[in-house]
Amino acid sequence: MRLFFAAVFFAAMATGSLAQQPVMVYLAGDSTCANKTADKRPETGWGEMLQQYFDPAKVKIVNEAQNGRSTKSFIDEGRWQSLVNRLQKGDWFFVEFGHNDEKKDKLAVYASPEDSKSILGKFIR
Repeated sequence: MRLFFAAVFFAAMATGSLAQQPVMVYLAGDSTCANKTADKRPETGWGEMLQQYFDPAKVKIVNEAQNGRSTKSFIDEGRWQSLVNRLQKGDWFFVEFGHNDEKKDKLAVYASPEDSKSILGKFIR
């Protein structure tokens, strides 16, 4: 986890030094990354805690993660397109999905290994 924070920090600082606007870091994922409400404490997602490590004037974390989501539902619900519409040169996008994609009994989130690979390729492109 420390390595992840260090990578985000150095990447954001390198990009941010070239711009006057803060570097935007978008997060997409499931419950392990998502913001939680006060009534769910002590449960928290890692993405919820990320902003505290950065000066908001230099790096802004935008957490789009939602409980129960998968790569498939992120696209089907229009969340991917909404995020893509906001992306600008110099922005960062981190993806963290997995355990919901494998739920064959929940068709709204299930993505076969082939579909997950294809969707992740779309995110990368």
